[in-house]
Amino acid sequence: MKLYPELRKELFAADIDQKQIAEALGKSVYYVNRRMVGVYSWSIEEAYTLLRMIDKEPEEIFYYFPPGGGITRRKTPAVIRSNVG
Repeated sequence: MKLYPELRKELFAADIDQKQIAEALGKSVYYVNRRMVGVYSWSIEEAYTLLRMIDKEPEEIFYYFPPGGGITRRKTPAVIRSNVG
């Protein structure tokens, strides 16, 4: 599953690609990509810039930039073994 799912939906709906984000931030496409895939974190100023690009309020920052990019990692369930038999 991809990180920042709600942000990705809004960017897609607004027809905004990583090149446009990079231009708005004054960064490279590689820089943007590394943040979209979770290698590095977005700065607060970058997050606000992206919110403005998708026409969202600053109060929505936690919805579009949730901790860990919005992916909940589940632990692998333990194997239950039975001594029946």
